[in-house]
Amino acid sequence: MSVEGSQGSTGRYRPTNSNDPGWDYGQPVDGNRDHVKCDFCGHVSKGGIKRLKQHLVKASYKGTMYKDVRKCDKVPQDVVDVLRSFMEGKQKIPKRNKVRKTR
Repeated sequence: MSVEGSQGSTGRYRPTNSNDPGWDYGQPVDGNRDHVKCDFCGHVSKGGIKRLKQHLVKASYKGTMYKDVRKCDKVPQDVVDVLRSFMEGKQKIPKRNKVRKTR
């Protein structure tokens, strides 16, 4: 599977036009963005970058335990804070209703 994105001067993968901080802490496995390896513990999340972020903030995100997500015991608290802030901001953005064309 081919993945569009870039590896900047740091050699880190980041999808084109993505500002998701999750990509600073995980990399796709074999070019597959649905399988992302945690930089801290090596765990492979099979659910993309969203699932990796849940893995990283599991025990500290609004007291919620994400179902079927293994907690990363090696992630620093400052990383958890950055990701939690990003995730909370994404939840506050209302989803746009799709306008259906009628005949």
